[in-house]
Amino acid sequence: MAGFNNGFLLSDNFSFFAYQSTSQSAITGGGSTATLICDTEIFDPFSGYNPSTGLYTIPSVFPIGTWFFQGKVTITGITTSHTTAIFSITNVNRNLYYEINAANSRTSDNELTLQVCGFINGIGPGSVINPQIQVLGGSNVIGTKATGDQWCDFGGIFIKPSS
Repeated sequence: MAGFNNGFLLSDNFSFFAYQSTSQSAITGGGSTATLICDTEIFDPFSGYNPSTGLYTIPSVFPIGTWFFQGKVTITGITTSHTTAIFSITNVNRNLYYEINAANSRTSDNELTLQVCGFINGIGPGSVINPQIQVLGGSNVIGTKATGDQWCDFGGIFIKPSS
């Protein structure tokens, strides 16, 4: 799995990691925002990730602090009318995002892979984080890819408490 044994996200530290085994279909394309749901957990020792909703809620065992999150999505069904694709890891107060011209960046299979990662500071117990996809300029025909060499995943690790 992408990110599983890269030496950073490991099952024996304060982290979680999940990937998507079932693709989502017709979730965006006309500007709506959809949560990427990674339905298969590799590890989540503190049970903060919900594989049914795609939401990670920071468990009460963690203090307020800094987290590192990463996510990757391969979207399918991109057409020449889809102008912008945005992939974000979102919290109510902070987010990480990547934006690209979808039509110009798509493959010959009408797919596009987006990845985002980074640190979010000052979040603690009860904070909800989730990966989101938004594609603009066309109709809601965009889905996700759950097989092959590029798929979807989401994970994070607690780095340190706030000082």
